[in-house]
Amino acid sequence: MPGASGCRFGATLRHQRTGYRANAMAAWQVEEERIDAVGRIMAEFRQVSHCYRRNPTPAWPYNLYTMIHAEDEPACRETARQMAAAAGVAVYSLLFSREELKKTSMVYFATDDEE
Repeated sequence: MPGASGCRFGATLRHQRTGYRANAMAAWQVEEERIDAVGRIMAEFRQVSHCYRRNPTPAWPYNLYTMIHAEDEPACRETARQMAAAAGVAVYSLLFSREELKKTSMVYFATDDEE
């Protein structure tokens, strides 16, 4: 969410170095009129590194996504259960990461010494 100056800051979490061994993308089905409030509630969980709103489709009706990091898959499931209870959301699906395929970050701008 942009700050008061209109700038947006981001950070990269290297979850492997934090002790987290499991992560899951949680896809949530949230009523559109509640999505901002629900997103704020879910983004407050310390285990959540990302929270996004996306357009649902007839085949995939989820419109809010959170990335949950935890020590193991049961802990991810428990965090999702707590998030669902806190936000009053009953319908969600967890997509667990099985293998990291991308090992490097994107480079968007060349630095002066690379030119």
